Amino acid sequence: MDTKGDEDNTVGAGDLLEKVFTATGIKAAVEVVEKVTGKPCNCKKRQAKANNVRIPNIFKKKK
Repeated sequence: MDTKGDEDNTVGAGDLLEKVFTATGIKAAVEVVEKVTGKPCNCKKRQAKANNVRIPNIFKKKK
């Protein structure tokens, strides 16, 4: 997980997308396809690249 945004109240797009994909079940479906096809999805690699895009963290709890 990307922690760079803690100082500037932003989050990496890759981290946000990973949370959305997990919550919606897309991540589980991808894992099944990986097992069936034997081909890796390289999700973590894509997540790291997407984290270069910073977006406002609207979900961060205010103190």
